[in-house]
Amino acid sequence: MTAISGIEIAMWDIIAKDCGKPLYHLLGGCCHERLRAYANGWYGRARSPQDYADGAIAAVRQGYTALKFDPFGVAWKELKSEERKMAADKVEAVRRAVGDQVEIMIEGHGRFDVETAVEVAHLLEPYHPAWFEEPVVSDRIDLLGEVKSRIGLRLAAGERLYTLPDFYQLISRRAADIIQMDVAHCGGILVSKKIAAIAEAQDLFVSPHCFYRSRGAVRRLAL
Repeated sequence: MTAISGIEIAMWDIIAKDCGKPLYHLLGGCCHERLRAYANGWYGRARSPQDYADGAIAAVRQGYTALKFDPFGVAWKELKSEERKMAADKVEAVRRAVGDQVEIMIEGHGRFDVETAVEVAHLLEPYHPAWFEEPVVSDRIDLLGEVKSRIGLRLAAGERLYTLPDFYQLISRRAADIIQMDVAHCGGILVSKKIAAIAEAQDLFVSPHCFYRSRGAVRRLAL
């Protein structure tokens, strides 16, 4: 699907260039003059809570008003008590450093089992994250749905899904609140539009994922 997506995107590019128009003209016209972005990857060398706080401040100084990060180290499936405390300390340090006006999103990388994911979500609630991303593997829609039914945070998922039927299952079951299709994996631009339309029909948000890091590791935030 990644190869198909690349070909599809390239074909759109060829058509737009042949028409002498920006691609958005061919897709229905401009909808927004500006799109909000969030920073990701800014915490790559951070280890301590203070490291995370310093990195967050640096990202905000670049103009970002939203930050995504993974505070869980190398934890897998479960979190030991000391790992849980360290994760909470990192999130608290970031929240204290950037204040309440900056959004934070917590990345789970699909690493937890259901019970741990629920425990972690409750741990995160005092820091008001905009979303908790992939607390469990996102191709297990049933597990995502179970976590979502037991927590008060919004869930984000979808970057590891590859077909329109997969996204239909995710969206129709309302197993996530933020749908994160990756245009470079799910079939390309046209399929991404279809996924967004299905999400809109279920009153869900979309925040397209980007699988590779450019300089500054910018991601789009659609909230």
